[in-house]
Amino acid sequence: MRPGAKTVIRPIVPIIALLLGAVSAHPKTGRTLIVYDRWRGGRNAATQIFAVRDDLAAIGRVADSRFGITACDQEAKYPLGAWRQGESRSFDYRCWYGDETRAMVTTVTVHEIDFAYGGREHCLKEEWTLRAKDDPRLLDHRIYIFAPGRGMVREWRIP
Repeated sequence: MRPGAKTVIRPIVPIIALLLGAVSAHPKTGRTLIVYDRWRGGRNAATQIFAVRDDLAAIGRVADSRFGITACDQEAKYPLGAWRQGESRSFDYRCWYGDETRAMVTTVTVHEIDFAYGGREHCLKEEWTLRAKDDPRLLDHRIYIFAPGRGMVREWRIP
């Protein structure tokens, strides 16, 4: 945390957003989930399905059309609920690549809460890392900025 910065605790996603999902069965576990579809076209086209983790601390992918992912259970990609600026949490979960299951770990760090970015107030900046549970090397490392009413407004990969 920056010297002199205050700690802000605030819900990252309004509860109404959690009520707008569709009900679906997890493709591997069969558990009933409330899911949120996301897709984008273009150069890095993707179709994704997200769900809230059981502990309500984050939202993560259930399915992703990229990277050979068939399904994931309990991934943490974006923070939900009360987080403090500078707080990091690690999450164990599993993903299926075809019939092969892999134990994975993500770490989410909230860098800035309630700041201005690109002319929008009350933004959130988070860092996300991904690794296999049995390997300390990072598979992916990204920074995301979210703005109210817009969603993700900036994303970049850390080499």
